[in-house]
Amino acid sequence: MTAPLAWILSTGARSPLGLSTLQVAMCARARKMEPLDSRFIDKSGKNMGTCRMLALPETVWGYDRLLRIASPALCEAWSSTIEEPVPLVLALPEAGRADDDPRYDTRFVRDLAERSRRAIDVTRSGVIRAGHAGGAMAVEAAVGLLSRVEGPAAVMVGGVDSYFHPGVLAALDEGFRLHGPGTEDGFIPSEGAAFALLVRRRPARGGREPLATLRRVVTGREATVGTDTPCTAAAMTALFHALRGDEPIPWVLSDLNGESHRLREWRQVSTRVLVRDEPVHDELVGELGDLGAATGPMLLAIACAYLEAGCAPARDAAIALSSDGPERGALRIGGAP
Repeated sequence: MTAPLAWILSTGARSPLGLSTLQVAMCARARKMEPLDSRFIDKSGKNMGTCRMLALPETVWGYDRLLRIASPALCEAWSSTIEEPVPLVLALPEAGRADDDPRYDTRFVRDLAERSRRAIDVTRSGVIRAGHAGGAMAVEAAVGLLSRVEGPAAVMVGGVDSYFHPGVLAALDEGFRLHGPGTEDGFIPSEGAAFALLVRRRPARGGREPLATLRRVVTGREATVGTDTPCTAAAMTALFHALRGDEPIPWVLSDLNGESHRLREWRQVSTRVLVRDEPVHDELVGELGDLGAATGPMLLAIACAYLEAGCAPARDAAIALSSDGPERGALRIGGAP
């Protein structure tokens, strides 16, 4: 087994299911999701159903809502052993959505540092705006920072997103992407944030024990997206071949959200790469709602929580992430030895 790319020291999470990683993980495991009617009306005249945090008013959305969601999750993931400012690589909603805001690229990390009162190294931080796969891309960028000769000893990686926005929900409704009585081939919009602290070296004996190891992270692009060519899942198939290597994958956490095109793509990957492994396949987005850019970090945090709690189906897990666009990503973690 090759040396890990990084050690996962701590995590933090917040979603409609819970106010901490453990709460979110165990409520997802217990299938406690409860979509609620929102104030927004769909094209058939009915209230749109969403998963949302009841502690946040329905009159707050967009930039301010994401700040309020992200701050407590970041604070949970922050370790008391951190002695110097830490870079943050953050997955945010993709550009071009109805809730787009120029401050996501220029101000969000700085505003999050101020709101959370945590010592984020803003100058070495960055944001990635690529939907679901943004989580894997953020982890890849964090590993790049850690691997530099003069790189930091720790990097925080995370994601935050919310579909609770009138324009975003209206666009999804118009595109028949919201799950409901008339649209079974759709997803349940949700919101949330999750973070993980990656460190370059395992803490010294007597220090805080890591939750898991980051073994591999790979990203790519599916060339058929946006074309008339049928998707053959070439990109994700290649990523999982690289992720698997000669070691079977016993546990997969995917971002399948109820949309049939995602399922068709995943079935091709599973048939080509994983058919002999017969892994346990957790489709937790069905219990969380779709978390957009927060999906990857949330699945990472939940996998770490299951490993720590002793309820993980295996000590080795792969996370699969596919964006609406061509971006694809996957990562593999293992229990800390």
